[in-house]
Amino acid sequence: MGRTIACVFVLAVLLSACKSSTDSNTDPLSGVTWKSLTLGSSLTYLVEELDSTDNLVAGKAFQLTMVVDSVGLAEWGRTNVIRIRQDDPQPIFISYDENGDLLILNTTTTNGVVTDFSWERLPVKSRIANTPPTTDSTYPNGNVSKTQVTDTFDGSENITTAGKSFGCARVISTYVGSTDYPSGGQSKYVTTTTSWYAPELGFFVEYREKDLSYSDGTITSSKGWLWRLTSYHIQ
Repeated sequence: MGRTIACVFVLAVLLSACKSSTDSNTDPLSGVTWKSLTLGSSLTYLVEELDSTDNLVAGKAFQLTMVVDSVGLAEWGRTNVIRIRQDDPQPIFISYDENGDLLILNTTTTNGVVTDFSWERLPVKSRIANTPPTTDSTYPNGNVSKTQVTDTFDGSENITTAGKSFGCARVISTYVGSTDYPSGGQSKYVTTTTSWYAPELGFFVEYREKDLSYSDGTITSSKGWLWRLTSYHIQ
């Protein structure tokens, strides 16, 4: 069984992005117009791999383009769902809730078939943390898996990329998953992401991910990804 987290985004330009954090007097989100992605819009990112010390891995960069090919869908228990196509065969589904927060579809698959889904809320506008209940699953082979997700608003800042300065909401998300085996032992993963969401685009301009895997408490792998917007076209 695999859990696909459609938390997609992020890239890295050859020029480093210019960031300025919120101070007590100026909020980069003040006066910003909150928009939704529109049909035909495209976002292109440069994606780079990070090693265990968060340094860029040479030769691991690639470009990724996302295109909005459907809007207003009534799917996955919601209306006004937006579908985004990318190079990966699996599309991304997003929506916006009544508070203006971003919703991202997460799916659980068994043998390639979706068996469960949920909408993850990123508090980009409400600033109210998202802490859904821990999911607990027992499988026929006796494995017991648990997953906990937390999404927290972490402030706002200006990000300069793709030739423009964007006022962004910064959200930190943590995904902790573990599997206990009937024969003994445990495997665990911890993924931490930081997303910079630009309201005037309705999506992310930058995204950083750190993945840690453990076996019986010992780290067995550590790597990450950095995405940053390099160009975009809004219809």
